[in-house]
This record gives sequence, C-alpha cells and structure tokens, in this order.
Amino acid sequence: MCYNHSDMTKQYELLVIGDQEVEESQFIDDVSAVLLDHAAEINKKSVWGLRTLAYPIKKKNQGRYILFEFESKSPKQIEEIVKGLRIIEAILRFSVVSVKSK
Repeated sequence: MCYNHSDMTKQYELLVIGDQEVEESQFIDDVSAVLLDHAAEINKKSVWGLRTLAYPIKKKNQGRYILFEFESKSPKQIEEIVKGLRIIEAILRFSVVSVKSK
C-alpha cells in the first residue's frame, strides 16, 4: 500500500503562557489567528487559568496558561507558526510539540 505523505496531518500541542494583564479572550484570539493563518486546524483549546510561575519571566510572577491541540500538514507550517507566535508581545513563553495521533 502506498501512502501520500503530503496529505498526512500531524498532531501538535501548543502550550502558551501569556501576560496576566492581557484580556484572556483577546489573547486566545491572537494565538488562534496565528494558527489559522498558517493553515493549522485547531481541535481543542484548554484554558488552565492564571498560575504562579516558578520564576519571574519578563518581570511577571503569574501567567495565563492555555493549551491548544491542533493539526498541521507540514513542518514548514510549524516554523511559520513559531515565527508568528514570537511577534505576539503578550506571550511570555510557548512550546510546540508533536504528539502521536489518537
């Protein structure tokens, strides 16, 4: 059996820590826009809420944690998503990891 790898999507998780001073809905919209602009399909958003950071990041002691589960067809798209996320000033930290399909 032959598979066309260009049609296969990979599952990813994006954990974002946002500035507590930015409105949650606006922050989620900004991150979602970056994903959607680069042809990612968002499957789930989980808001973990405001949490105390283990150490200050950009002089902040608390951050807003949000987990996005999404699909993407190309590693190049992930590179573009990362570039887009770096532009959002409200993001303190983020991590994108590939996960096995369920």
